[in-house]
Parts: sequence; C-alpha cells; structure tokens
Amino acid sequence: MLTAGLARDFEQLRIDFLSRMRSKDSDAAVEEWVSAQGARLEQFRNLIARARTEGSVSASMLAQIASQARILLAASER
Repeated sequence: MLTAGLARDFEQLRIDFLSRMRSKDSDAAVEEWVSAQGARLEQFRNLIARARTEGSVSASMLAQIASQARILLAASER
C-alpha cells in the first residue's frame, strides 16, 4: 500500500508542477526552472543515483525521494 501511495504521490507531483507551468511555453518554463534550481536539482539527482546503485529500493527510500521531490517542486511556486 505504501508503494502504491508513493506512485500516486509522484504522479500528483508531476501534475501539480505541470499545471503551475501551464500558462508558459512548457519547454522554456522547464528550462528556466532547471536553471533556477541548480544546486537543489543536483542534490536530488544524487539521491536518485544512490537509490539506483543500491539495486533494491526500499519503500522508505521511495518515501525519502518523494519527500525531496515535493520540496524541490515546491520551489516552482515561488
């Protein structure tokens, strides 16, 4: 149930992010957001890389990734 809930969370994060960018040219908006998030995005990418190298990702690791994704994507609201 936890894994299914996390999958829904990830999908909702994606939908929320895209809806906030709806009024802008999507490619340009994403490029602008990526540029503005530099260090935070690199930290998130490192977290994902660590999860991938572990081989078997636990539900707690997925929960940590979801938490960090929420924080990262919330930055687009500012």
